[in-house]
Amino acid sequence: MVQAKIPNRTEGRPDAHTIQGQFALAAFSTIKAENLTYISVPITSGPRLYQFLEKYNIPTLAEAKKDHERFLAEVIEPNMADGVKQSGFWSEKLKGCVIAPAEFDGKLYRSWGKVHWNADDFMGMWVPLIDEKITNMAMLNGWEYSNGCGEEYLQATLMQMGRRPRSNITINDAEEGRLLNLDEGIGLMANAFKDVISRGIFPRNMAETLGILLEAERRFHTEKNAGFVFEPAATSPGAHEPRKTNPTLEPYDHGKVRSIAAEIEPLINKHFPDVMPRLKKTSSYDFSPVNAIFRDTVKAAPAAAPKPLAA
Repeated sequence: MVQAKIPNRTEGRPDAHTIQGQFALAAFSTIKAENLTYISVPITSGPRLYQFLEKYNIPTLAEAKKDHERFLAEVIEPNMADGVKQSGFWSEKLKGCVIAPAEFDGKLYRSWGKVHWNADDFMGMWVPLIDEKITNMAMLNGWEYSNGCGEEYLQATLMQMGRRPRSNITINDAEEGRLLNLDEGIGLMANAFKDVISRGIFPRNMAETLGILLEAERRFHTEKNAGFVFEPAATSPGAHEPRKTNPTLEPYDHGKVRSIAAEIEPLINKHFPDVMPRLKKTSSYDFSPVNAIFRDTVKAAPAAAPKPLAA
């Protein structure tokens, strides 16, 4: 039986957004550098979002954005300032080329009401850029609370596991300038997921990203130790054969990741029961932030969480 193609989340965007994204990617393609660092920074979320929601007793991100000026001043602008500051630090540290997405995103968010990009538009640009050009990811403090940063971390991790066309990328803690190992990265995301749920908010995107990371790690560990892994058929155009690229994932504590999975997967199953079963049937070569693995499920059951999503 032929498996149905997994849709791409960027399909169905307005033509103008697609063209804008293509022009932006073309501009980035003019950068010719052997090493290129990407500063992953929360823009509309991160810890500041949840502090903002708590400060004003606001239940969701959609509600928070209704007061554009206040949200821009207390969440977006400080987040962007942090991203710009860290891009300067890394530029000095590496004496090389640094991509500061906060600069680009800031132009759009300061044009609120004129430019209407959403998460799919941003990911449709940044993820291909990471896939094609980035050799070093620097994760800014609080990244684990951000949907976008979590997806960027996922993309870099899948690259390191050999699930993308190339694997020469490192992932670092932006402030400390050290490698961010997989058990630490997943641990940070798991703690953020639990914290957000404790606030009465049920973040589907976080659950999906964490679920993919945990399932991909399980298969990667099996493949590394047994020499093979069962993979459902990949459905994405141009999907890569197993072990086509050499994994570059730094050593990490597999036991810690499994302990995290033992705690987090029941939470995911409780609030989003479709996520883990769907992943079991999906090839890890289709695990990409731009692949809408869960899109049809969300359309069929939009009320998967008792409250609207905050981020």
